[in-house]
Amino acid sequence: MNFIIKSRVVILIILAEVLGISSCHNKAKKSSTFELKGDLAQAGEGIKVYLDRLLPNDSVEHLDSATIDKEGKFVFNTLGIYKGFYAVRITKSDFAVMILDSNEKAEITGNAQNLGYTYNVSGSPDSKLFWEYNMKSKIYMMQVDSID
Repeated sequence: MNFIIKSRVVILIILAEVLGISSCHNKAKKSSTFELKGDLAQAGEGIKVYLDRLLPNDSVEHLDSATIDKEGKFVFNTLGIYKGFYAVRITKSDFAVMILDSNEKAEITGNAQNLGYTYNVSGSPDSKLFWEYNMKSKIYMMQVDSID
């Protein structure tokens, strides 16, 4: 099982380095056509949702917030987005991690009560790939845990 954890860490480090290199070239880009729409079940009207940039030094940069409407919908049209890891969060413990870029029109759906385990993403190929990796990893880890 140690090998499994080590291989996951290596894959995430490589992915972070690739994204870090590409994001350095895009940092100066301030205007964009970026849009992130959300549709969250069980959110409650008036609840705030936040968009944060996840930085390589384990820190977080708060970028924007939006208010969820009565249908559970919200929109971010945030400037200064460049390719990298971002978190859409309702609370510090209820969030979804995505890989976003400045020219994307992405959409996130899920249940606001458990966003990290129920979210799905479209319109962002990197986010979709990252989501698929996370879902398969969770399933694999549950299978490994059930063997023990």
